[in-house]
Amino acid sequence: MSHIARKIRIASHLSGIAQFGRGRPIHYLLAVVLVGGAIVVRLLIASQEAGLQFVTFFPAVTVVAIFGGVGPAVLAALLSSILANYLFFPSINTFNLSAEALWSGVVFLADELVVCGAIAAMQSYYARYVSTFEALMEATHAEARARAAAERANQDLLAAKAEADRRAERAELAEVRLAEALDEMRALLDTVPAPIFIAHDPDCNRMTGNRATHELLRFPVGSNVSRPSGDPGAQWNFTVFKDGVALSPHDLPVQRAARGEVICEEEVEIRFDDGISAWIFGSATTLRDQNGAPRGALGAFIDITRLKEHERDLMAARREAEIANDAKSRFLAAASHDLRQPLQALSLQIGLLGRKFNLGDAPLLKEMEYCLFGLNELLSDLLDLSKLDAGVITPKLKDFPISDVLSTVVAIHSPGAEGKDIRLCMVPSGLTARTDRVLLERVLANLLSNAVRYTHKGGVLIGCRRRQGKVWIEVHDTGIGIPQDKIPVIFEEFRQLDNPERNREKGTGLGLAIVKRTV
Repeated sequence: MSHIARKIRIASHLSGIAQFGRGRPIHYLLAVVLVGGAIVVRLLIASQEAGLQFVTFFPAVTVVAIFGGVGPAVLAALLSSILANYLFFPSINTFNLSAEALWSGVVFLADELVVCGAIAAMQSYYARYVSTFEALMEATHAEARARAAAERANQDLLAAKAEADRRAERAELAEVRLAEALDEMRALLDTVPAPIFIAHDPDCNRMTGNRATHELLRFPVGSNVSRPSGDPGAQWNFTVFKDGVALSPHDLPVQRAARGEVICEEEVEIRFDDGISAWIFGSATTLRDQNGAPRGALGAFIDITRLKEHERDLMAARREAEIANDAKSRFLAAASHDLRQPLQALSLQIGLLGRKFNLGDAPLLKEMEYCLFGLNELLSDLLDLSKLDAGVITPKLKDFPISDVLSTVVAIHSPGAEGKDIRLCMVPSGLTARTDRVLLERVLANLLSNAVRYTHKGGVLIGCRRRQGKVWIEVHDTGIGIPQDKIPVIFEEFRQLDNPERNREKGTGLGLAIVKRTV
């Protein structure tokens, strides 16, 4: 490229020389100046009389012809001939009209005209040469540019082809990965044990699902599970119910979601023609196109058939348990009431026997009285428990000082505490309670009785405490305590943690059960 640029610069210089002057005013002025300069030089190199009249005018006219063109050169030749005749031919400083002088002038003019013509021809030739050379250089430069452009285009084409190959490879890889992802998604959907419905159009004319869906509806795997309302000839072996009401195909959850409705946590029953029912629970969402219009729906449900069957069995078992519990409560109430009369009669008879026994029979009488007391206490607890279970006890609300109730229960259990040589203390309170006083006394008496029974040293404290905006009646003791994991079971009937032999001195095992039912 540098070689071509150098040739173009040379051509530009030649063109400048060829086109330097075309008779412009400045070139005529140049002709006059050069003629004047020729005179000065002639005078400098020899005197006026020495001859050599045209020696300095030749180069002056030639220079004018080269740089100023034919017109200024002719002017310079005429001026040179006239001035040479006037200045350098005898007589000096006068015009010499002799034949010799005139012939010398004519020969000078002819010679200069020939030189001017030669120079003009040469300039014309150079102009055509330069023009051709410039065109050639421009063509060469254009060819070089075309080759460079073709090379760049070829490189761009190769780069584009490489990029296209890479994109095609990536697209092929993406297609493979997409196929693998779709296959994995199908496998995942078939693995999920929950029925999944996919509606592919707003009218749900085509609906697919996973394996669990087809198994639930008893359809072949991969078949259309839709139930469109516009297909009167379709045969279905089931009916869908919601809250006991049969649903039309138009009102099914997925069909409603395909129309843009929000379906959230709905439960429906599918009743097959053979009498078997299945229950499903779930939600459905609308699938929309780029413009936001519904284009289908996706529904995900879980099969709760076993749960509903367990719920039904549980309700049946609960009804049976309630019936049995009611029967037990009625039996205990009747039995406890009927047994009280014989116990009262037995108590009177034991009292009469005590008057007739000898002193040696006192231990036997004491044992009989103890057994009668335990049996009476057990029957009383059973009667109270049966009344609570039967719901026949109605609380009678009234206002009373809490200290009165605390004083009463402390007074009842003080002899027992003194007999075990432990302290039984009460924290006085000025608060007033509104509840059933009898039931509250029974609850506190059972709690205080347990505390005294299982405390062997130290003491028992009962009182009120404000906590979390409420008033709590609390019983504290220094007894054996209750393991944390045993607290839920101590409120069961006949459950005593340290009385496997069922020692009557440790209570009946019903006190805390009565407390729980009362509270």
